[in-house]
Order: sequence, then structure tokens, then C-alpha cells
Amino acid sequence: MSIEANKQYRFAKSGSLVRTLAPAERYLGQAMWSVERLKGQNAGKQMQVPARALVCP
Repeated sequence: MSIEANKQYRFAKSGSLVRTLAPAERYLGQAMWSVERLKGQNAGKQMQVPARALVCP
């Protein structure tokens, strides 16, 4: 699956709805993305996650 910037995805590990910001630096050979949580107590929190952990909402 191709990940696009400024789109909504679900972070598979926590189930959180996130918005992709930009590709991040690779980590241990994995493609990474900077994302921002959209809902819940941690809304607005930014984190870097593996691209493979992002699924369609």
C-alpha cells in the first residue's frame, strides 16, 4: 500500500486514527512516517511510526 502525506490512516499497534505529515528518516531499514494523532487524550501528539503499521481507516 502506498502511503500519502496529509491523509488519515489507522495506526495498527494502538488503533489510533492518525494523519500523516511527512516521510521520516529510515530506521533499521524500515520506511517511517511522521504522524499526528487526531482523537483522544493524546490528540495532536506527533510520533514516528513504521509505514507498514499504517492501515486504511
